[in-house]
Amino acid sequence: MKVNISKLYFIPIMVFAILISCKNSSNEKIEIDLETEFSDSISKDKAEYFNYLYDGLVPQESYFVKSKLKYLKFRHEPESGFVERKVYFDLKTGSIKKFVLRLVIPDVNSFSNGVYEKHFDTIFVVFPKQKLMITYSDNKIIDSTFRKSIFDENEEFIYKIKLITEQNYNQEKTNRID
Repeated sequence: MKVNISKLYFIPIMVFAILISCKNSSNEKIEIDLETEFSDSISKDKAEYFNYLYDGLVPQESYFVKSKLKYLKFRHEPESGFVERKVYFDLKTGSIKKFVLRLVIPDVNSFSNGVYEKHFDTIFVVFPKQKLMITYSDNKIIDSTFRKSIFDENEEFIYKIKLITEQNYNQEKTNRID
């Protein structure tokens, strides 16, 4: 596999630049709205919860409609912060319809008495087909530039979780019938 070194350096630098503008912000109001929208969508579609973990280190919630993964939520919890994703899939194509990425990471310069006193809190709401990405900080839109690298960085892992979760769901469903 050929790795493009310049891309490896570019992505973290770009994300860091975005996060600098989000220093010590909170997106709780926007997060509540996005979480409510996610939950309401699940209820509206009468999606079935499937208890499965792709990885024991990555808590996940999976919701199925017509034996296909429609909604996926998962979270990484590195030291002093978290990265959470909410993914909406198109049932007809299986593609990502909407993707919400929330990054809450510590400001390394705020470490004092064993804790980080400040965090960067950024939410990206991505609509891949429309090439639209809305970026929030401090409960306000700060940018609407589509950053393909942010989507690409997450896309492969999302589809990997989707594939394996669907396989396990359908295998379990088959076992229930037998």
